[in-house]
Amino acid sequence: MEIRIANECDIDGWMNLVSKVKNSFPGLETKEDLDGHRDTVLDFIPAIAWITNSVFRNWMD
Repeated sequence: MEIRIANECDIDGWMNLVSKVKNSFPGLETKEDLDGHRDTVLDFIPAIAWITNSVFRNWMD
């Protein structure tokens, strides 16, 4: 098992997981909803990676 910060190449795996649990989450009912979720995740991946890296660096200091 590898634990690392996600990047854009991980989106297909993430969306595969989301498709399996989508019935438990309102707002993921249609293809358009799922496409919107995909776009949102892709928009936030760089920000999450930056925040995670910053926190980790500060923690290690």
